[in-house]
Amino acid sequence: MEPDKIPDVFGYKVFMILSDDMDSSIKYGDLIITKNIEPQKLQIGNVIAFRNPVDTVTIYKIKNITELQEQDPETNEEKTIKQFEMEAPENAIDSLKNIKEAKVEGIVVHRIPRIGLIVMWMQQPIILLIINGIILLIGGICYYIAYRLDKKELEEKEKIKV
Repeated sequence: MEPDKIPDVFGYKVFMILSDDMDSSIKYGDLIITKNIEPQKLQIGNVIAFRNPVDTVTIYKIKNITELQEQDPETNEEKTIKQFEMEAPENAIDSLKNIKEAKVEGIVVHRIPRIGLIVMWMQQPIILLIINGIILLIGGICYYIAYRLDKKELEEKEKIKV
């Protein structure tokens, strides 16, 4: 099992954007859906999610694709891998501008604007407390109504017996 692996459902992953320094089409608070894809199928202009050097996910557009020769550490054989040059901001570090295929998490297939803000808002402790309180209140009211209806039904049965 891989503890750092991002879980996917049928090849799709969901990311919440927590920064404004991603691709220009993606804003803070957006919810992004990506699809797993083979690196060979990626093209210039695709917007992809990838692991950056601090092991968080970043999203940028592919600017250029090159092939590199790299030695496989397990077999000591030369293999060809793809490296993606990203349209990162000018102030971005070089390791965000050139991404090897192993770091790709998926291609962005859908963006849901601002829904991530709602998710972040709902995770605040006071909001969770309020939601739980409302659920308990509704449960209590339903229990009370059911109790009163049962009591009324029993009283009517008693009247019929008499």
